[in-house]
Amino acid sequence: MEDMELEFDVRHVPFSRRGSYMAMSVLRPKPASEMPEGLYLRHLRAGGKGPVFLVEPLLDGEPVAYTIRATPSTLRIDVQGGYAEFCFPSPDTVHFRAEGIGLRFSIAGGSYNHVTPIPGCSWEVNSYTHGRRFLLTPVLGELSIDAPWTGLKCERIQATFRAGKPGLGCQSGPEATRSKTSRSEENVLEGIIEEYAVVKERPVAVQSWEESVCSAKRDFDQWLSRSPEPDWKALGGERETYRLGHSLAAYITWSCMVDAEGFLTRPAMYMSKNWMANIWSWDHCFNAMALVYNNPALAWDQFCIFFDRQHPSGVLPDYMNDKDAVWSCCKPPIHGLTLGWMMARTDYITKEHLREVYLPLSKWTEWWFRHRDSDADGIPQYNHGNDSGWDNSTVFLQGVPVESPDLAALLVVQMDVLAEVAGILGKAQESKRWQERSEDLLKAMTGHFWDGTRLVPVLTNPHHPRTRGWDDSHKPVQCESLLPYVSLVLGKRLPEEVLNGLVQGLTEPGAFLTRHGLATESLKSPYHKTDGYWLGPIWAPSTMLIVEGLRSSGHEELARDIARRFCHMAACTGMAENFDPLTGQGLQDRAFTWTSSVYMILAHEYC
Repeated sequence: MEDMELEFDVRHVPFSRRGSYMAMSVLRPKPASEMPEGLYLRHLRAGGKGPVFLVEPLLDGEPVAYTIRATPSTLRIDVQGGYAEFCFPSPDTVHFRAEGIGLRFSIAGGSYNHVTPIPGCSWEVNSYTHGRRFLLTPVLGELSIDAPWTGLKCERIQATFRAGKPGLGCQSGPEATRSKTSRSEENVLEGIIEEYAVVKERPVAVQSWEESVCSAKRDFDQWLSRSPEPDWKALGGERETYRLGHSLAAYITWSCMVDAEGFLTRPAMYMSKNWMANIWSWDHCFNAMALVYNNPALAWDQFCIFFDRQHPSGVLPDYMNDKDAVWSCCKPPIHGLTLGWMMARTDYITKEHLREVYLPLSKWTEWWFRHRDSDADGIPQYNHGNDSGWDNSTVFLQGVPVESPDLAALLVVQMDVLAEVAGILGKAQESKRWQERSEDLLKAMTGHFWDGTRLVPVLTNPHHPRTRGWDDSHKPVQCESLLPYVSLVLGKRLPEEVLNGLVQGLTEPGAFLTRHGLATESLKSPYHKTDGYWLGPIWAPSTMLIVEGLRSSGHEELARDIARRFCHMAACTGMAENFDPLTGQGLQDRAFTWTSSVYMILAHEYC
């Protein structure tokens, strides 16, 4: 693919870089907030506690209107009479420069927030709110601090960088700090913001602006070159559209990486650096799959990171970040499917890797049968919509627990993969046992959920005595959700009648298949909402699971058609969390990594 410079809208896609827990975004705070709309430098540890600094360009000491352009390496503010540029030369450093204007960084006076002058030219802002310190250093020009002290905290903190005459040197004290410089540009300022937890061990090694930009660009270009690509020649007239989509998807995945720190045992790809600055225990699987083609070591880290924090019972956290894990819910067991999919596409995964994950994956599988089968009928259940990943699906509208065919199908696949891995590791008896359990569950699920025309989820009541057939212990759930169609992951292992019924339901005119892909709730459903989260919008994970299932069941043309519809939509409208099924417009978070990863996978394998 030819080199091209991606530009993106920071109202939707944060400006950041690989490894960083900082990002810059245009935010519109809620009405009750005292924060004005504007460009903010944000801090993303602990799931993202909100913005740190409001960034304002100044003319004659007053804020002025501006426009913003962003590329993977540089964010630029333009005003009448001047400009400012920002970049991340390293994960913990923001480098900026401006000509013809000043720059003000403001932080509200939260509990105990304060500033301290540092010998030389710098000031340390201690943001008690975020648990981080930010060292502000003027490289060229002067820095003044306005931070009235209340006896316990600073009422406000405003740091203003201005262009200054060269050779003024540094002044200590609360009024101003000026940098030493021999440069002659009297209308230019330049500065650095560094973030850290406790102390700054050594002074920053200031590199030139050009070097800072080049280091960020070089890092992104290397990532881009390792991202899975479509067949560019085969795309014909859509080539340019897919190029933009590819670059945006690569940027989002690159910029959403954070370094291993605290609770995160490995480098982690956050779901987003907008609002969902965590990793969830099924989202990470799609990101691992996209990385496995050309970056298998990092893919393995993404796959294993939740197993590093597995509970002794076998369950994985619902989500986690650098500070903590949340166990209130869990996510579906797609990890066996993911491992098998990755093994089919790389030689990187050795016996040692399989030994690392075999026992954790076994415990995760057993957890569903031990702790999510309240009526002991051998069919595990979801206790909440969140456990399925489809939070508000109509599958759960009538209550919980729900035995859903997609869960059984995923566990069948997971036990298939465990049987394969056990065989590779020389555990013949365990391999045989997993295969037998897989076959038993497959037989049970088709009898349990198939009503002759479709797979029907079951509302279960473990307090009611079980009898055969539909009764007070097992009631069919009346819904028109796409979720049961995820059972297609079983491919040709499904009985022919069931497979044909699923394909027929999937392609029924006016139901799920739109010009942009698969709606998550039938358009015929009274509960369908085009912006209803799992009540209608198109999602990347459901699309990929069903597309892969269709291909493995022999319906390759239908799989390719759905994949191309999704990819064209995402390439045109961006890598949103989900999409309006009728217009294809992005909804919710507009910079989501699993959407980016699925886009790259499907474009690579089907376009």
